Amino acid sequence: MSKAYIIPSLQRGVRIIEAVIAEENGLTPMELEEKFGIPKTTIFRILYTLQNENWLKKQGERYIAGHRLVQSGMQALSGMELRSISLPYLDKLSKETGETSHLGVWAGKQVMLAEVCDGPKHIRVANRAGSLAPAYSSSLGKILLAYDVGSAHIKDFFKGEKLEQWTSNTRTELDDLAADLDRVVERGYSVDDRECHENVRCIAAPVRNGSGKVIAGIGVTATTLTLQEELIPEIAQKVMDIANEISHALGAR
Repeated sequence: MSKAYIIPSLQRGVRIIEAVIAEENGLTPMELEEKFGIPKTTIFRILYTLQNENWLKKQGERYIAGHRLVQSGMQALSGMELRSISLPYLDKLSKETGETSHLGVWAGKQVMLAEVCDGPKHIRVANRAGSLAPAYSSSLGKILLAYDVGSAHIKDFFKGEKLEQWTSNTRTELDDLAADLDRVVERGYSVDDRECHENVRCIAAPVRNGSGKVIAGIGVTATTLTLQEELIPEIAQKVMDIANEISHALGAR
């Protein structure tokens, strides 16, 4: 492809978007200036334009993904085989557990809820489709970290990053997180035990494609009143069973 047709300012904007969404907490203008070596005034104009078009959102001094960017990602996902195949299984999982179920995929170093299916209980504790969640404290994120990144590489994955303490249960030490990920692989499911939100528990299991690679996670979200600690193994088995059904539908053996 001839470089003569490339528009430099558009190329910079695309690279800035990619850099911002790759970081869990976004980036500041100064960090972008250092990363790309672009003049401060140019960075400001690009960020201002992307914010004005809702592709990026300013949060304090940092820029994160804007709702238009998230919506565009969801529109792309809507035509994907994974989401269309998973929908009836998520509905089945919600009916079997009585809780809200969800499908999660990578979005940079975060997890995006690709689909959410509300349970029969009229208690909404899960985020909506298109929402982003931290990988290290969410059940879906821990599935992807455990199987796609691996506990041995977790320090490299989060190198230079500070893990934010969302609740008193959030694991912010990488050694603790790595040990938790080992347990995820050992038992076949992950648990977010009030690590993202107080009084909320989530359980997730891996979804594999035809080659056996883990490409997503599915899970359930509930309050600690309905998903009590002693029920975790029983609910986890239901989640794993449905995850296996989706995997088989995608061609996994």
